[in-house]
Amino acid sequence: MKRLFPLGLLLTFLFIYMEWGNNQQFVFQMQYDAIANIANNASSLSNPLVFVLFFAEILLIIALLQRQPNRIFILAGTVLLLPYVILAFLGGLAGHPKVWLSTFPFLAMAIFFFVKFRRFNQA
Repeated sequence: MKRLFPLGLLLTFLFIYMEWGNNQQFVFQMQYDAIANIANNASSLSNPLVFVLFFAEILLIIALLQRQPNRIFILAGTVLLLPYVILAFLGGLAGHPKVWLSTFPFLAMAIFFFVKFRRFNQA
């Protein structure tokens, strides 16, 4: 059960759908493009917003690979990803239902994790 949190948070984040202008992609497609083009444009990964996303995902992957997942890594990864998901949710409310609907799984997993994390700390 404990490994489901980092796996679920990571997968639901990667499948958030984004639309801007005439373009639309899932987050995993955007990250693949950023990594594939690193040889041509290395400065794209030096953007703090992109760096924080990759760092948060690395924290979730580390937690996923641990025998006993570290709750602090999961909490940190979730908190770092949450602003991007909230921005996508709010942007989707402006007439892009696919975008805000794609944020619900991540938000549900995050809320469920926070409730479990709070109960664990109170006990």
